[in-house]
Amino acid sequence: MRRYGIALLLFGLALVPRVAPRPTLLTVDEAYHWFERAERFLQAMQQGNFAATNIIGHPGVTTMWLGASGLWLRETALYWGWLPPAAADDVMLTWAFLRTPVAVVTALVVALAYLLLRRLYDEPTALLAGLFWACDPFLIAHSSILHVDGLLTALMVLSILAALVAFFSREVRDTGPGATDPAVPRAATAGEQQPVIWPFLFLSAVAGGLALLTKSPSVLLLPTVAMLAVLAFRGEGWRIRRGVLWPLLLWGAVAAAVWLIGWPAVWVDLPGAVARVVNQVRFEGAEPHGWGNFFLGRAVEDPGPLFYLVVLLFRLPPWTLLGVAVLVWLLARRRVAVTLPTLVLLGFVVVFVVLLTLLPKKFDRYILPVFPVCSILAAVGWISVRPGVANRARGWRGTVAAAAVVVGLVVNVALYYPYQISYYSPLFGGGAVAARVLPVGWGEGHAEAGAYINAQVNGCDRPIALWFDPVLDPFVCAPVVRLPESLKPGRVDYAVLYIDQLQRTNDPQETAHIRTAGTLVHTVTLHGIPYAEVYQLPQPTAQQVGARFGESIRLYGYTLDAAALRISGVLTLTTVWQALAPPAEYMMVAQLLDDNGALVAQIDVPPGGPANPTSIWYTGHYVTWYHPLPVPADLPAGTYRLAVGLYDPATFARLPIEAPPRQCGAGGGAAAAACHRIACGRASGCVPRFQMGRLPPLVRGRRTGRGAGYGPAVPALLRYAALVG
Repeated sequence: MRRYGIALLLFGLALVPRVAPRPTLLTVDEAYHWFERAERFLQAMQQGNFAATNIIGHPGVTTMWLGASGLWLRETALYWGWLPPAAADDVMLTWAFLRTPVAVVTALVVALAYLLLRRLYDEPTALLAGLFWACDPFLIAHSSILHVDGLLTALMVLSILAALVAFFSREVRDTGPGATDPAVPRAATAGEQQPVIWPFLFLSAVAGGLALLTKSPSVLLLPTVAMLAVLAFRGEGWRIRRGVLWPLLLWGAVAAAVWLIGWPAVWVDLPGAVARVVNQVRFEGAEPHGWGNFFLGRAVEDPGPLFYLVVLLFRLPPWTLLGVAVLVWLLARRRVAVTLPTLVLLGFVVVFVVLLTLLPKKFDRYILPVFPVCSILAAVGWISVRPGVANRARGWRGTVAAAAVVVGLVVNVALYYPYQISYYSPLFGGGAVAARVLPVGWGEGHAEAGAYINAQVNGCDRPIALWFDPVLDPFVCAPVVRLPESLKPGRVDYAVLYIDQLQRTNDPQETAHIRTAGTLVHTVTLHGIPYAEVYQLPQPTAQQVGARFGESIRLYGYTLDAAALRISGVLTLTTVWQALAPPAEYMMVAQLLDDNGALVAQIDVPPGGPANPTSIWYTGHYVTWYHPLPVPADLPAGTYRLAVGLYDPATFARLPIEAPPRQCGAGGGAAAAACHRIACGRASGCVPRFQMGRLPPLVRGRRTGRGAGYGPAVPALLRYAALVG
C-alpha cells in the first residue's frame, strides 16, 4: 500500500499548483477560442445537436468535454444554491470552473505515471521522475489552463508508459546473483520476452484514443506502439514472432472505439469530422503562423531547425536538463545498464522534436510532450550516478533527501505563481534573455496593465487600444479596441503594446504612431520580462502650445470653445497638461481681458479638475480637463484675450514660463503667439476664425475674492478671443 500512498501524495503535489486560482491570467487562446468553444460544445450537447460539436480540427474534443463539464458543474451549483447568485456574474470564478477539470486530469496522470514507472525502474527513480514531472513550471503552466497541449502531453506519455509496462514490465523479482534488491521489479532488457500484460495495454489504448481526440500530433502513438510490439515479439535475428498482431489489433480497436464514442459529431457525420481534422493539419499546421514568429532577435515566418533545441535549453529546468545530459554521458561511456524503456523514451524525444522541426509552424508549447519524458530520463540519470542508491534510500536518509527535493521544487514553483509560464532556465539568463531569443508572451501581464490603467483618473473615460483586445477586456473598466483605432484623433486615452506583438512586428504603423505621439507611462515587468508597455496618448487640441511651467508641468495644448456662449454665457477652455516631474500643489488661473487689459472674467481652479490635484499627477502623464469660464451678461462686442498661468496657492507665487517662440503676422517676433479670434454675438452665437497677431503685455493681478491678497500676474499664453457683435 506504500506505493499508493506515495501516488496519492504526488497527485496532491501536482494538483495544488495546477488548480490554484489564476484570476490575473487569461491566455490568448482561451480568450479567443477555448472558453467560447467549451460553451458551444455544452450547448450543442444539451440541445442534442451532435453535429455542432465538430468545432475545430485539432479536434480538441477532450478539452471541450472537460471545459463543458466545468461549466455544467457551475450551472448545477448555481441552480441548487450551492453558489450565491452573485457568482453567476463572477468571470474569474467561471474561468476556475472551466480550467479545474484539466488540472485534475493532468495531476491524476502524474500519479498514474509514478505507478507505471515503478514497474519499469526502481522506486527512487520512479519517485524522482514523478516529482520532476509534478513540479515542472512549463508543464504546470499548460496543465492549469483550458487548452489542448497540456492534455495532449499527459495522455500521450501515459499511453507510452502503459504500453512499455504492457510489453516490457515483469512482476518477477530479481533473486539471482548480483541482484540489488529482491523487492524491486526489473524491467526487461534487450533480447528478453514476456507475455503481454493486457490491462496495461488496454490503459494505453484508452489514453491513446483520448490523445487522438485532443490533438493531431498524437498520431505518432500509432508507430510508437507498433514499434514496441515488434520489439517485444522479436526473435533471433530480429524475426518477428507470431502473435504480434493481436496486441496491435486490440490497441487499435480500443483507441478507435474511444475516438468514435468520445466525439459526438462522428455519430452523425463521420466523413465531416475526419475532413475537419485533415484540413486542420493541411491548411494550418503545415503553414507558418499567420501572425508571424520570432527567433534570435528577428521577426521570421519559420524559426528554422534550431528553434526547438533552444526552446529545450530555456524551458527545461536546470535539474532536468542536467539530468538528461548525465544520462546521455553515462550511456555513451557505458556506465549504466541499457534498458528498452530508457532507449524508447530517448528515441521518442529525438523523433518528436525532429518531426515537429520539419513543420513551418512552431511554438514552444508544441514540443510539450517531451517534457515529462525528459523528467523521467533526468531521474534515471541522477539515480544512475550513484549505483545502489535504491538500497540507501529506504532509511531516514532517503526520507530527508526526498523532503529536500520536494521543498526545493515547491519553492521554485511558488516563486513563479501565478505565472509559471514565465519560467525560463536561469542557466541561460532566465526570462530577460529569453525575451531576446524566443517568442514570449501569451497573455500574462495584461491584468497588470489593466490594473494600472484603471487606477488612473481618466482610465475609464475612453477605449483602450491593443493587439490582443479580448485578453485585456475582463481587466479594465473601459472598452477595448484594436490598435488601428489609436490612429483616430481623440479615440483612445491609453494604448498597450504587448511583447509578443512587438517581437513579430505586428501593426508597425500603429506601433510607430503610439511611440511617437504617446508617452510611455508604465511597463509591466514580470520575472525580468517586459511584457506590456502602457502609453498615454494626448487628446487632440485646436492649438498646441508646448509651454513649460517651472520644471514640472507642460501645457501641451488647448481648445477654446465658444459654442455655448449664446445660451449659457460660458466659454469652455479645454487644457491638456503633462507632468514632467512629480509636481507640487498648483492652481490654474484663467483671465479674460479686454483690448485695454482690463479684467473681464477670471477663474481659479485646479488645472486637472477638482478630483485630480497636481500633487497626485504621475510623471509623463497627460491630464485633460474642461474649464467653464463665465462671462458677464452685458459683455460688449469687441476683441478680448485669454491669459492662463499656474501659481502656488499658499504663496500666490507664479510659476515661470518657458514658451516656444511664435510668429504673429508681419510684425511678429520671438515673444509673439498665434491669435484666436471669434466672431460672436450673444444673440446669434459664435463662429471661430483664426488670424495671427502679437500678444499684449501681461496683466496685473487682482483680488481673487477668496480672502486677503492678490492673484498672480498671469502670462498671456493663449490666443486673442475676439467677440464681434
